[in-house]
Amino acid sequence: MDPPRSVAVLTNELHPYQKAVLAGIRNVLDHHGITTTVYLHQDLHEPEYPAARDFQALIHPDQHLAVIAMTVVIGAHASDEQLHLLLNPFRHLPRAGLGRVLEGIPTVMVDNRSGMRQMMEHLIVQQEKKRLVFVRGIVGNADSEVREEVFCSSLQEHGLEVQEDFVLDGGFSFQATCDALQELLQQRRDFDAVVCANDEMAAATIGVLTQHGIQVPQDVAVVGFDDSEHFRGLTPALTTVRQPFVEQGEALARLVLDQLKGQQVQDIFWVPTELVVRESCGHIPSQNAALQQVDPQLQSHLQPLQMVLTEALRSGNPLGGLQHWKQLLQHQSHLDEEAEKWEHLLALAFEQVVRAHPDVPALPALHSYQQLQQVLSGAVHNAIGIQRNHTVRSVASQPRLFSAHGLAEFKQELGWYLSNNGVGHLVVLLDPEEEGAVPMARLLLLDGMGVPEMEEQFPLLSLLPEDGMQFVVEQHAVVVPLLTEQRMLGYWMYRPVESIHFHDVALGRTVLQAVEQFEQAQKLHNYSTRLEELVDERTHQLREEIQERVWAEQALQRANEELQRHASLDGLTGIYNRGAFNDHLEKLWANHQRSGQPIGMILCDVDFFKKYNDRYGHLEGDRCLKQVAEALSRSVRRGDIVARYGGEEFAVILPGTDLKGALLVAERIMQEMFELQIPHLDSSIRSYVTLSMGVSSLIPDAGSSQALILQADQQLYQAKNQGRGRVRWQEVSG
Repeated sequence: MDPPRSVAVLTNELHPYQKAVLAGIRNVLDHHGITTTVYLHQDLHEPEYPAARDFQALIHPDQHLAVIAMTVVIGAHASDEQLHLLLNPFRHLPRAGLGRVLEGIPTVMVDNRSGMRQMMEHLIVQQEKKRLVFVRGIVGNADSEVREEVFCSSLQEHGLEVQEDFVLDGGFSFQATCDALQELLQQRRDFDAVVCANDEMAAATIGVLTQHGIQVPQDVAVVGFDDSEHFRGLTPALTTVRQPFVEQGEALARLVLDQLKGQQVQDIFWVPTELVVRESCGHIPSQNAALQQVDPQLQSHLQPLQMVLTEALRSGNPLGGLQHWKQLLQHQSHLDEEAEKWEHLLALAFEQVVRAHPDVPALPALHSYQQLQQVLSGAVHNAIGIQRNHTVRSVASQPRLFSAHGLAEFKQELGWYLSNNGVGHLVVLLDPEEEGAVPMARLLLLDGMGVPEMEEQFPLLSLLPEDGMQFVVEQHAVVVPLLTEQRMLGYWMYRPVESIHFHDVALGRTVLQAVEQFEQAQKLHNYSTRLEELVDERTHQLREEIQERVWAEQALQRANEELQRHASLDGLTGIYNRGAFNDHLEKLWANHQRSGQPIGMILCDVDFFKKYNDRYGHLEGDRCLKQVAEALSRSVRRGDIVARYGGEEFAVILPGTDLKGALLVAERIMQEMFELQIPHLDSSIRSYVTLSMGVSSLIPDAGSSQALILQADQQLYQAKNQGRGRVRWQEVSG
């Protein structure tokens, strides 16, 4: 076997922070021909951790060059002793940790002090601020305490007073910051700057000050910390301290590389933070600063765009260069994810061209700019359509995954489900029937991993037999254990997927639930089969066993029905999912064709939901969707169907209901949403969450039920087009 060329990385999940650190690790290791194998290890305090020890035992040190542990996340609530026990099997390998100092393990730490000092010097010296407010994070949090310490010491060094009233508790929370600042503004307003311990609290501060008629930065400067991507769209642009997420990963990779070369490394490697100056502190950005905000991967397209617009300015022909622009956009694989970056690039090119030619009428360039915008909009909508079709295929395959009968059908459905999510995969299951010192495992699926065919069953001495593991570590890979509180069911591996549409956490949970429920169904099925065999042999002697067989079959039926029920429900809101919606509609359509009764339909869309997520975060976004689902359910009769249609869209099927009755239901829904008063400060029409609704009703004919959906969807479009937060309807005869 060839020497290993892979570094093991231990983390808990792949959230944006972990992904950014991993990107930095790979940036460095790729240059040395070294791959990463990421093991999604459980937090040490999680209930599944005892089962996770079985998974940990399969990570063999001799299959890796070194180990990097994101100790700050996997050991957030663990003692140093627990972390040492986790890493002790790899003590003979180069090791590196992140964010949590452990004796004997070189660790990368973020230097909050450097960026915070730069921030304070900029505010006090360059912006001449004298009365500064500090909004701290969670009390006891090390990062927040360091930032507060630097804030206080900087004021004292410049002879400025640290006023107790000017230190607020924000708890790293948007709402807590709003409450604390509102209370301060009721008593005094004699401050000229607010320093926040993270960007979320800075966003809340700008919002509250603006509500009180205090201009940022003209009256009060506001700064944050982290340079989080979620808050880069604030107006004015937020001055902040950039957390070096990618650089942390690069530093970790260099630490293990230096150890592999036999070099001595320092116990703690500090990664400095960096001040990012934007408009919110009073800074006026230059053209170069605007250019720096353009994604580096797109900067090469800026000059050709400027040439197209300049030619339009000179020739008066707004259509020049459109073909080149169309071809360029057609070759962008993630255009739906990067639409805002391309819009920013186009706007910057137009602004710079007009500024460079002040004596030439700008109208031709404006027309060209509008044409380029239309092409970009069309390309983005096309990319979104492609992604939506992919999502529909993925959602459509999920119910079949949970209703598969037999191993062959389950393998086929699981393979389709993972493939529809764009994942090359290798799935291994432990054999629960095999007992012994060495458990047996079976290879369930193998597709798109570059691994040759393997024996279907093998002793579980490591994750894979040597020949299979050698191929896995030749490229970057992620290994996810399938853990319950009782035991490890198996694990699955995949190649990293770079797309915002790929949700590895949700995908992993779905795979775990499918495997667990399939295994339970198989146990019941096997039990039923064994009973049938006994009954066939001993029917004339043991009539009592016939009843047991009947019970087993009924239990299997109930289990299958339960699995089907879970498969028909939306995992977040608990109402019907899209697949169940389609099934119910088809059945009701056929019934109403026979009876000649009308069917009502309401399609709902949560207004400005992206802005809601951007402001309040995805956890609050999930909570909002749950409340909307509950409001819809309260508004309908028993027998009506409420379903999550997709994302922030919901649908209601109203059997035996004409247009008048459907409109009454829509009014009840509007009243429920008004009474809920879910705050939405970024809504353009109300201060609370509202719905746009399209209503339709028709008597089914021999045509498709899609006519009912189409009419409701058209009315929903009209409701949104006419300002949102309203109901539109149109009666259609069958």
